[in-house]
Amino acid sequence: MKKSVFGRLALAATVLVVFLYSCANPMLGTTNLELASSKALTAADPVPAGALEAPLTAGAGNLANVVPGDLGNAGSVFVWKDSTNLYVKYVIKSGYDAQISSTHVWAGPSMSGFTTQNDFAPGQLGNTATYSPAVSSALVTISLADVTFAADGSLFLLTHASLTNSETAWAGTLSIIVSRWNFYIHGTIPTLEPPVTPEPPVVPETPTTTVPVVYQNISGFVFHDYNNNGVKDSGEPGLADVEVSLSTGAVTTTGSNGEYSFGGLLAQSYTVTSGGKTGFFPTEYDSPVTSRTVTASATEVNFGLSFETISGFTFRDYDADGVKDAGEPAVSGVTLTLSGAASASTPSAADGSYSFAGLKGGSAAYAVTAGNLTGEFHTPYLAPVTSWNGGASAANVNFGFSHESVTGVVFYDANHNDVYNAGEPLLQGFAVRLDNGSPVYTDANGAYTFDNLMGASTYTVSADDKTGFVHSVASSRTATPVNSQPAVANFGFAVDYSALLGKTANGFTIGYWKTNIDKAIAGTTKGVQVSASTLNGYVANLGSFQLFPLNVANLSAASAILSKTGSVPTDLLAKQLMGSELNYQNGAFIGGNALVTYFFLYDGEYMLANPGSFTSTQLLAQKDKYDAYNNTHGGALFF
Repeated sequence: MKKSVFGRLALAATVLVVFLYSCANPMLGTTNLELASSKALTAADPVPAGALEAPLTAGAGNLANVVPGDLGNAGSVFVWKDSTNLYVKYVIKSGYDAQISSTHVWAGPSMSGFTTQNDFAPGQLGNTATYSPAVSSALVTISLADVTFAADGSLFLLTHASLTNSETAWAGTLSIIVSRWNFYIHGTIPTLEPPVTPEPPVVPETPTTTVPVVYQNISGFVFHDYNNNGVKDSGEPGLADVEVSLSTGAVTTTGSNGEYSFGGLLAQSYTVTSGGKTGFFPTEYDSPVTSRTVTASATEVNFGLSFETISGFTFRDYDADGVKDAGEPAVSGVTLTLSGAASASTPSAADGSYSFAGLKGGSAAYAVTAGNLTGEFHTPYLAPVTSWNGGASAANVNFGFSHESVTGVVFYDANHNDVYNAGEPLLQGFAVRLDNGSPVYTDANGAYTFDNLMGASTYTVSADDKTGFVHSVASSRTATPVNSQPAVANFGFAVDYSALLGKTANGFTIGYWKTNIDKAIAGTTKGVQVSASTLNGYVANLGSFQLFPLNVANLSAASAILSKTGSVPTDLLAKQLMGSELNYQNGAFIGGNALVTYFFLYDGEYMLANPGSFTSTQLLAQKDKYDAYNNTHGGALFF
């Protein structure tokens, strides 16, 4: 029951004062009893029939200080004893809104020792116990050796409990001489034994007959099912380390030959399941078997696993027919992409090979796509194969790549026939273009190349103009490379004589050179314009100038050519050309262009080397050009 505000405050204050005072009161030291060290019963045990019962009254303090109606029945206190202990059990009644947080018990033969209101405050009652968490029932056990009974066998008990709703509770029915506390229990304590649970009756055992159990095995293989038929055929190897489980929960792994077994089985049905293996698929692919239900003692409970592979090559398809022929080398580094029932990608290896393994076969469909490769083209050029579609287990899924090139030389076309002939000078630094694109320049051998071109195509190749030169015939031409055979486009050039006219040059006459050479031969230095050492150097250079006609060994040979007389066209041409070549050695470049001057002189040497290819008129006309050059003396050239 709930207390009024006034009652709770008054009671709380009273209990606090009594507790503080009684802590210092030694009056009851001789009657302070201890709990038994060994508890035969617990608070959970039932109260024996016949135990003394008293009401546990909440708010049972000084009646003068409480509000009428503030008392309330909190439950009961039961008292009994057996041959060893005295028992005091507090029980909170059902539905009451508080529990027990501590108990205090005093037991003695009389109440004569209690003369003041504080003599029997809870703190002085000796047998104290606290409960955390609070309980709805509490059992206090006191050894009989610590209890003094009255001569008539009766016993006085003060029993107190602190409740969680701050109420205080006493048990009893009689008033003590001090009016502050009003309840105690007095009487002859009944001797009771706890109820004994009878032992169940003994049922005699029924004799049984032991029947021996016969255990059996289940065994089989996990194997590589090459032909995907679900049957272990001859030559199909076992697969090791595959997990196999039984419906009992047992698990094992296959041995080195793919074998497994489960032993100690009763004669009944079991389900065996294959756990599979990475990169493998259960067979048959389209109707896979991963478990079998069998009876014990079954053998050859086998499970097939397999996989398929798609493989092929990327190759240099010389003939651009899309077929890998003998002798066609590998093309590496091509990215192959698998799609469809599985996805993957891989580059082709150094030998051009690639493969996609671990694929499911059966009705699974796949596609393989070959990526592009810089500078190469899928073949055939006009119908390039870049992808393949099909089922697994396919070899020679090959992809061809190729490219074509256009190459050639730029040369000095001395005979103006627009055909490169062996021995004709090759021209370095001349610009050549493909389809009017960016130019490439000829190398030291006069060569150029346009590589990595798509085949089955026709290209236009052109040579740029060059100052002082003219194209011997055509400045552009078409080229169609086929089947890895480069298309050749050569370009011939010749000196543009019209471009020489009006250009200055510092040439000296043949007389000038003959006079200086003769003085050098004679060893005189008087009046010389060119030293003997310089002249010897010039003559030495003539030996490697171009063609052989003027390859003189010394100054005397040079003087002999300059001294030629008569009207033979080749002699007259050789005489003027010797002077012109000495002018070239002396730095007399026409218009400052050494290359043009060089091939201006080369034309004369070619005519001397091939006199039968020219008429006398042509030879003499060329002689006149060199005569004009030798007489420029720093002025303009005209002929």
